[in-house]
Amino acid sequence: MTTSIDFSWMRVVLRSLFDESTPDTARAAITSPDALAELRRDLEMRVLSDGRLGRIPAGEFGDNLLMALIALRLKFPLEEAFEKLEINIAMRERRGAG
Repeated sequence: MTTSIDFSWMRVVLRSLFDESTPDTARAAITSPDALAELRRDLEMRVLSDGRLGRIPAGEFGDNLLMALIALRLKFPLEEAFEKLEINIAMRERRGAG
């Protein structure tokens, strides 16, 4: 049986990255494992309300998804980043996989 993953947390996190992080802060999370871990903890506890608004998947898979969101934050304007995110989520949901 395939386990479905809820990717809605990605929308909340991307919005937060645009609203609350600077490009320098986002870049630091890409280049420093400690900065990424700190950002992840903040997002999980504060932005995702300790799981009430979703969860970043555990381990490397979750880290890779978070890094992809950071890349969207850095490379595209808000509207285009969200368009790309919606396409990504739709593809993942169709595959039923992470």
